[in-house]
Amino acid sequence: VELLSKAGSDSRSLAAASLSLGECLLDLDRWSDAELTLGRAITLSGGDADLRTRAHAKRAFAYWGLGNMQAMDEGLVTAEALLAKSDVSAQARASVLLARAAWLADNGRLDQSLPLFDEVIRTSLSTEGALSRTAMQARTTMASRMVFAHRVEAAKPHLAAALAAMRSSASSSWRPSWAGRSP
Repeated sequence: VELLSKAGSDSRSLAAASLSLGECLLDLDRWSDAELTLGRAITLSGGDADLRTRAHAKRAFAYWGLGNMQAMDEGLVTAEALLAKSDVSAQARASVLLARAAWLADNGRLDQSLPLFDEVIRTSLSTEGALSRTAMQARTTMASRMVFAHRVEAAKPHLAAALAAMRSSASSSWRPSWAGRSP
């Protein structure tokens, strides 16, 4: 992000990089940093509805991590409004649905969240493939909420599928083109 900024890159490129950085910060549970970075992505996204929608959905997760459920819900309402009036990618739609499903599950509405989790998984697998990071996240998030609701048996297949995808992803990790070559 810093290098793109120094190079004078356009706002869309900076927004996309900020979104990626924000996602990494979420993975590290650095909620405050993620919230600020994703806020920057929203500001820089301008008229790019796809980037703006995804950034709002991801920022909602940052608010969740900060324990601010009201801000999470408000961010989701904004993202859902963007979905309703814009033609956005399946990935953006999945991001919003995943955040809403987690919000519903965390607010005692697990049964309402399950169809949303299922839709996220289906959409992510069809658009991103079997090693979809979004599908893995949806499966583990859904399974953890099911476990907390004492539905352990129902959670097991989702955890198993997520674990299998994670193992497969780890074993097929990217290798640079020079790896394995003799000097």
